[in-house]
Amino acid sequence: MTLVASVSLLTGAANTLAFDLQQLATPPQTQLSWVGKHIVQNGMPMQILQLQSSLPQAELLRFYRQEWQAFHKPGERSSITRDVGEWRMLSTLVDAHHIVLQLKREAGQLTGFLSAIPLDTRTEQSSITKQFPRQNGSQLISSTESNDGNAKATTLILQNRYSLRDSHNFYKTALQRKGWKLSRSDVSRGTAVMLFDRTSGSLQLAMRRDKDMTFIFANLRGEEI
Repeated sequence: MTLVASVSLLTGAANTLAFDLQQLATPPQTQLSWVGKHIVQNGMPMQILQLQSSLPQAELLRFYRQEWQAFHKPGERSSITRDVGEWRMLSTLVDAHHIVLQLKREAGQLTGFLSAIPLDTRTEQSSITKQFPRQNGSQLISSTESNDGNAKATTLILQNRYSLRDSHNFYKTALQRKGWKLSRSDVSRGTAVMLFDRTSGSLQLAMRRDKDMTFIFANLRGEEI
């Protein structure tokens, strides 16, 4: 998975990784900032750092190859380099974790992500993902959970073959039955937006009709649906 292709906690998988990206040194002329220290994407725990650097790409890659070599035996190949679209990817295995650096040049600087994913974690949907209302035949495309400050944040993407109006009416009824108060509802030109609130959190729904499919994007802040 390339991070840029994903929309990305705390399910049956472990909350934290045994390997912490903060163990790695920061290259000179480089800034790292957390995208998420505790993220679960489709049931898989991960850490993601965003990176910006004014170093030449070759120098930055050399820094990480040398940094990662310390986790491997002398003479053992420590990393693999490949290109995926516009991204240069550098990856390694450390303590049963897949560590990936992906870079591209943008506005005169290197920008990208550094991520860590455990290799042998059994994935499991969270209770919010399992309990989120779905029309018959709906498919879950993506489930991402993270800690946003002190609040749990969940993003779900689903698709179905019902009309936009049918999906809008379904969620209006289903969520109000669960105690959500509808504060805004707009439907026009193939899109719909719905905002819900209650004392325990907030929920935003955006729906889009594309050909014969309706896509539902749900952003929930709170511990339960």
